[in-house]
Amino acid sequence: MKAKKPGVSGVLVVFSIILALSIVLNVMQFSNSPAPCAPEVVLAPAPECPPQECPPSTLTPVPSIANTSTLIYNSSFEGGTLYKTKNGKFNVLDLHGSYREMGRQYGYLLRDDLNSMYLETAEDLRQRGMSDEEQVEAAEEFYRKYPERFKEVILGMSETSGLTLGEQIRLNAAIFSLFGVYFSQATPGEPGAGCSGTAFWGPYSKDGKLYFGRNWDASQDMMGPYIKYLTLAVYHPEGSGNTVANLEYAGEVYTETAMNDGGIFLELNNGAQSDPSSYPQRVDAAVELLAFMFDYSTLEGLEAAFETTRASEAYVVQVADSSAAYSFEWSSAYGVHRRSENVSGLLVTYNSFVPPYPDGWEVPPPLAADTRRDNLLALANSPEYKGQMDVEKMKEFLSVRWEDGGATAFGTNFQVIAVPEDRLMWIKGIGYSGWEEVDLGPLFD
Repeated sequence: MKAKKPGVSGVLVVFSIILALSIVLNVMQFSNSPAPCAPEVVLAPAPECPPQECPPSTLTPVPSIANTSTLIYNSSFEGGTLYKTKNGKFNVLDLHGSYREMGRQYGYLLRDDLNSMYLETAEDLRQRGMSDEEQVEAAEEFYRKYPERFKEVILGMSETSGLTLGEQIRLNAAIFSLFGVYFSQATPGEPGAGCSGTAFWGPYSKDGKLYFGRNWDASQDMMGPYIKYLTLAVYHPEGSGNTVANLEYAGEVYTETAMNDGGIFLELNNGAQSDPSSYPQRVDAAVELLAFMFDYSTLEGLEAAFETTRASEAYVVQVADSSAAYSFEWSSAYGVHRRSENVSGLLVTYNSFVPPYPDGWEVPPPLAADTRRDNLLALANSPEYKGQMDVEKMKEFLSVRWEDGGATAFGTNFQVIAVPEDRLMWIKGIGYSGWEEVDLGPLFD
């Protein structure tokens, strides 16, 4: 009598037994191996709000980026990556996803810095006479007018940083509060009472490329201790919007210095000397500028945004691409005026609007004691720099002190060089670091 051939169900039973045995053997053999999606670098214990179990492979660190001469790979979390500049002085964050997800990545990867800076700034402000209640009130007022997408970044940070949402909001406004203390005590026109910027291109640069150099100035005694927290956060918003590299102190979601993948560089100088009026009911200008960088990829688009948006306080904002640079004198009382020099290839700015002013603007003349603009114009037109500008020359240019005919002063905290065409930035912390290069090209791609 012939034996019956096993039916489909019998085959499945046999296959299931074999598969189960195979799985058991594999588990026994590889129980100590990492999961397929585990990162190569061992991270600190996960926060209470756990990361995704297996982030998409497209968001894992790219070895070619980690191994460039400008960035050193440090760690990863939920598709975000923390790098250090070559000499380990500055943090560079590469963030991907929704604004909430990017905030979570930021919060976890920079959790130690965020907690340290929160404690240090809160105590610093107390010592300068600003109570905890006043700090909270100022921070909440700043935050309440934020666009929802930027609130989501701060909320995401609070989920993974170890700070509460209230503490994260307070940290976001801490440097602004210190600014308030500083500017209430600074002597108008004294060296270091603001910022400055100079752009060279065309006939003023060695190769025709645009080179932008900027000084970020306040009180070095007050702000110097926080330079170690300076962070270049590169945001890749999911779905739409530009990729934006924003240089700010840890935990800040607004901009004063940034570049986007459209090749636009932006930097902000205080303009209160020309227009001291303030409109706290408006969204803060520095928050609006961050939105501009996500939303506009051309100088024409940025100009339309300035024309459409009213400033909360007066600022002198410089924008540049690979071929030109302009200064937007953004008055909270009168509107905005786009300014350029009377020569092609040069732009020099500081903390005052430059005459002639638009009709109807009742603006005081620049302070005679503030000679930085005159210094920079003379220096830029000297044989040593005119037609010679490149990165190394810009480093020299920015090193010239105010008393020696430049603009760098006792209040200069850090300096930035930007080359929009090449997507390059250099950062220097005065008294903290030398020049640290960041090639943004691989991060923008």
